[in-house]
Amino acid sequence: MYTFDDVKRDYNVEFKYWLYKVDMSIFINSCPQNCFHCYAGKTNYGNINMDYYYFEKAFKLFHSTRKRFVENLIGSVGYKFYVFLHKEVFIYKDWKKILNLLQDYEDDIWNEMKESIPTNAFWINNKDSKEILKYLKEYGSKNVQLSLHGLKNTHNKYVSYNQGFQNVMKLATALCEIDIPIKWRIFLNKDNLKELSELLETIKKLDVKGQIDIGLAALSGNMITNQKYLPIKSEIIDSDFRSLNVNIFSKFVTEKELEEKIYNENYTTKDLLKEHKILEYYYGLNIVDPKGNLYSSNSMNKCHGNIFTEEFSHVLYKKLQYDRKMFDFLEEKPLKDLCNTYGNSENQIVYKDYAQILSLWIKKAGLINKFM
Repeated sequence: MYTFDDVKRDYNVEFKYWLYKVDMSIFINSCPQNCFHCYAGKTNYGNINMDYYYFEKAFKLFHSTRKRFVENLIGSVGYKFYVFLHKEVFIYKDWKKILNLLQDYEDDIWNEMKESIPTNAFWINNKDSKEILKYLKEYGSKNVQLSLHGLKNTHNKYVSYNQGFQNVMKLATALCEIDIPIKWRIFLNKDNLKELSELLETIKKLDVKGQIDIGLAALSGNMITNQKYLPIKSEIIDSDFRSLNVNIFSKFVTEKELEEKIYNENYTTKDLLKEHKILEYYYGLNIVDPKGNLYSSNSMNKCHGNIFTEEFSHVLYKKLQYDRKMFDFLEEKPLKDLCNTYGNSENQIVYKDYAQILSLWIKKAGLINKFM
């Protein structure tokens, strides 16, 4: 058996501050929508739903490795390990088994489904909708997360599904009737800024207690090719949403603002990595597809091995070594050089934070492909 010591020897693993977080993610394909902003994006293996047998096998591999990983390599400081279910869990025929399995392990592993269950409400008109609603009430999640991208026409355009808005509002009505809290997520775009006041009014009439979060989508997945739909700085400044009673989760920064920070404050790549913890949502995520292949979250083209046919620790450490090389390179590369070569201060699109702009420069520089 390929052991942790073998991995340390073969890969000369020395982890730094940004490798204290490892997230394991299981892709449950597919989703009836193809949202413009989806960070999961299009997969390269088609419409395959993972059989529950393989889901359970993958999950238990993650769980059994967790303790060994913490004790043998990086210690527990800053370490976070969880299973995140990409895409729409209720499209999966064994959705109840999946959620029950996560419930069984909740004391040992962070369960994001216990915090909030995201859904696009595609199932609300199906024959099992009452069963799902009953389960949601009993499961004990803090809330159900619903995303809106505008009023009816705008939302349906952005999710590529002509019943998307109607389904969300019908589910929201049902959730309010049985007193399940809703966490509303509104991702700002060029089309919905002008509809924002009416959209918020619509939500508050339906759900007076709901939490409303407003911000920008991450620059990954489908958003890479759909940046043109992000607002520009002047549109953000002109809108009045900052004065509303909502939670804002984005900084709304531009390339020009990062450039000024680099030159006026001598801001470095290391400062940016530490400040924004870029690994936590861009590099540290490990995605396992329904066939058992483990990918880097920043590139679904980079497969590090198969967790069902290879020793899991071997596959995981190949991926971590890939991350380490990338970040060693970025730490050595002056941020001014990246800015001078790949920055565009004329670009007025707003991004959720500076780390998103760095990821844009990384892609322009082809640095991701450098280590494939």
